Amino acid sequence: MSLRNDSQFHKSYASFTLTLRKAWADTDNIHARRDQLTDLAFRILLIDDDIDGCEMVRQFLCHYNQSYIVTWVSNSHEAMEAIAGQCFDLYIIDYWLPDIDGMEICTEIRRSDRTTPIIIYSGVASNIDIKHGLDAGADAYLSKPTGINLLGATIEKLLASDRSAAHGA
Repeated sequence: MSLRNDSQFHKSYASFTLTLRKAWADTDNIHARRDQLTDLAFRILLIDDDIDGCEMVRQFLCHYNQSYIVTWVSNSHEAMEAIAGQCFDLYIIDYWLPDIDGMEICTEIRRSDRTTPIIIYSGVASNIDIKHGLDAGADAYLSKPTGINLLGATIEKLLASDRSAAHGA
């Protein structure tokens, strides 16, 4: 059974899309909200349904850089609520989620926010999957679990680039 043909997938996707658009409609410019954040902390939203894997990634990132504040959610509805409730400096999204796939979340984020870095961090990593992720708007596509050290370095680079661009450097 393909997720694309599943009616529950389409209902979840439609609900996610509508709620996310409503949340962002309240904000004229998402970067105006981001500028209110302290320069000392980097807020990262980790969207993945693997509890053990997420805890490992969260602990690694908090150890890698103590200024990383990692929020973990396990599905698109929780992701939408988190995005509506606060601004993030970076998104890490798994490809396969229980309700809709990570590429759909990436695409929806990009419709309203073209600059916040997005990393697809997934065990699904064929060349076609990577191309699909980059076409959806991801800045990087890393495979797990072998890319954990590369994940830290990629986050560091993307956040540095994003901060430089935001400050006109």
